Amino acid sequence: FHRSMIMFRFILLQIFIIFFVKHVTSNQLWTNKCGVKMEVVLSTPDITYLKCQDTWGLSMPTWSVDGDSDYEDVANVKSVEDLGMSVISINWPLMQAGVARIKCRVWRQDTSAWKKRCGSSHVIRSVWRPEYEEKEEYDLY
Repeated sequence: FHRSMIMFRFILLQIFIIFFVKHVTSNQLWTNKCGVKMEVVLSTPDITYLKCQDTWGLSMPTWSVDGDSDYEDVANVKSVEDLGMSVISINWPLMQAGVARIKCRVWRQDTSAWKKRCGSSHVIRSVWRPEYEEKEEYDLY
């Protein structure tokens, strides 16, 4: 009896962890049928890191911020070509607004065939700047 109770608790814990992880991460992970995957890796009031990956490994992702591919004044990009992955960091103090429209795009050679098959070769999402959390002060007497 004791062994089956331990096993039951272990399985219940695994189910809870899977549900929690899927619930937390699913809000900041976007994919499309064309192999584009974009994810918020870290987001603070000062900086947000987004990762984009071509899951088919056919090209290196490119970015645009608020419709502009010339984003160097507000963001930085680092790429890992072997993985078809790129990370952009949005520097919130340099942005005029507290929201940015981020586009991650992968390139496909025959665009008409890809559009028929999967719709688009990009993911676009609005990313908001998180607010600072207020620290509560406690009187410790």
